[in-house]
Amino acid sequence: MKLKTALTRPLILWALFVLFVGLTYGFSLWEPHIGGTAMDMVTGDGAQQMLASMTEAQRISHGWMTLLLDIAYPLAYGLLFIGLAIKAFPKGAVVLAAPGVLVILFDLAENLVQVLALWGGPNLLSLKDVLTPVKYVLFAVAALIAITSLLVLVIRRVRNSNAG
Repeated sequence: MKLKTALTRPLILWALFVLFVGLTYGFSLWEPHIGGTAMDMVTGDGAQQMLASMTEAQRISHGWMTLLLDIAYPLAYGLLFIGLAIKAFPKGAVVLAAPGVLVILFDLAENLVQVLALWGGPNLLSLKDVLTPVKYVLFAVAALIAITSLLVLVIRRVRNSNAG
């Protein structure tokens, strides 16, 4: 089965939604072990300050949180947003799914930069000055498309049930 077809199946969309919500909750459970706020919430200078203020245990824990939760997170929400756009607007799928694809790539790039810095690799946190704001803009655009898609799908279903 093609990925495009799989992403529009209701069971897959529901599974991605549940995974998205579960991972969101997982971050809140893990955040006390990293000293509070996740590095995703800040850009370059703020990330540098955050890194400098963390204990070694917090840096290691934050790295694991990034690898275990924040790799799956953009895949879950990004694929959900993409699937909804494709399902609601099959003719415009390429354009409307693009922000979802791009947000996955930017979020994963940001995660790589963070893990490298957290675990003593090259400190490229200055890249977050671009990666983080672009990620959030792409997320907002993809989420807006997904919400619009969901509304279109609900309206179609209501119309079809009234017509039958």
